[in-house]
Amino acid sequence: MEKLTTNDAAKILGKAGATVLYYERTGKLSAERTKSGLRLFDRAEVEALAKTLRKRANG
Repeated sequence: MEKLTTNDAAKILGKAGATVLYYERTGKLSAERTKSGLRLFDRAEVEALAKTLRKRANG
């Protein structure tokens, strides 16, 4: 599974990095933490959320 940084996830979602962190806090995305504290998001999960968000935006 490919892992993404917060910034990479934000680009796929078309959102700010702070919004990605909000999605993590609210349970919409899960993140692994490296030993240094870097958040890593699963690409498939990010892309699934992006698809859901696009569907909602397009009604």
